[in-house]
Amino acid sequence: MKHEDNAGAYDTGMKLHWLGSYNAFRRSLVNNFGEFENSTILDFGCGTGLLLEFIKANYRYNGLYLGIDPGAGMLKIAKEKAIDHQGKCFVQIPLFPNFPVKSESVDIFVSSLVTHQISLEGKQALFKEIFRVLKPNGRVVMAEFGKPSGIMGNLLAFYTKKVWGQAIPEIGVNAPANFEGVVPGLFAAAGFSQFRITDRWKGAIDVMAGMK
Repeated sequence: MKHEDNAGAYDTGMKLHWLGSYNAFRRSLVNNFGEFENSTILDFGCGTGLLLEFIKANYRYNGLYLGIDPGAGMLKIAKEKAIDHQGKCFVQIPLFPNFPVKSESVDIFVSSLVTHQISLEGKQALFKEIFRVLKPNGRVVMAEFGKPSGIMGNLLAFYTKKVWGQAIPEIGVNAPANFEGVVPGLFAAAGFSQFRITDRWKGAIDVMAGMK
């Protein structure tokens, strides 16, 4: 199973999965962007462009939006959504970096629930690549699994590792490190400052931010 296999149903599935809170979740990411009206944003694991769709509907934004995803089906839908938004670019790459982006050319790097599919070595390489592409004082904003808390968080961790882990082997192998709390240390090791966890969802999904 690949994540683009059901690209046509992805948007509906995501909104159902979040049970009415998906807009609030996306807003919790954007709240960490600072002033971004003319910024270059790199969305790693952009899927069908749901974050850009939300930004277009709710904010003044005239910058360059770069979407990167391994799924051709996902990107086809993302490109259709961006057709009325000049200068936007969606690029298909393998899940692992390097990004086809110049060093120090990005103001905001954003990613949502991607790194739990990547090995620890891949995570480390990813954070180095994020640091490379960000401008000085650029921001990285990431939503990712962390140490679970409460009944809901522990159920989500169990479901992700056992159910999704069976369906998608990369999740079964690599997600446990995220639930053990590896991601905050990756921010520090890559050189990001002002790290903070700004929000938590479902007892196990942290919204995190740092600055180059």
